[in-house]
Amino acid sequence: MISKKFFYGVNLALISSFSCAIVIAQENCNLQYSQAYESCMNNAGATPELINCINAEYEYQDALLNSAYQKLMRNFTPQRQKTLKQAQKAWIKFREANCEAHYDPEGGSIASVNAHECSMRMTAERVKELDNFDMSY
Repeated sequence: MISKKFFYGVNLALISSFSCAIVIAQENCNLQYSQAYESCMNNAGATPELINCINAEYEYQDALLNSAYQKLMRNFTPQRQKTLKQAQKAWIKFREANCEAHYDPEGGSIASVNAHECSMRMTAERVKELDNFDMSY
C-alpha cells in the first residue's frame, strides 16, 4: 500500500514541475505557502481532508492577493488602475476556466484535488506577480 506521505510528495512534485514548466520566469517556481498549509497536508489522510487544506490555503492566498492588488491600486495613476482592473478581471476568468478544465468528473477523487489545487496555486502565482510588480513606470 502506498503511504499518504508518498502520494503527497509525488503530487507536490508533479504539481511543482508542471507549474514551473508553464511559467516564463523561474522565480515563479518558488511559491510561498503558509506553514499551516504544510502542516495540514502532512496530517491529512483522506481526500476531503486534502481538499480542506487546499481550500484553507486558497483563502489565505486570496487574502494576500486582495492586499497586493489594493496596494497597487492605491499607488497607480487612474489609467494604470483601469488597466490593472481589466487585467485582474480577465485573470480571474482565466483562472476559473483553467482550473475547471482540471476537473474530470470521471477522474476519481484526485481530479477534485487537482482542480482545487489549481485555484490555490494560480492564486499564489498571481500574488507573487503582483508583489513583484514594477511600480517605477
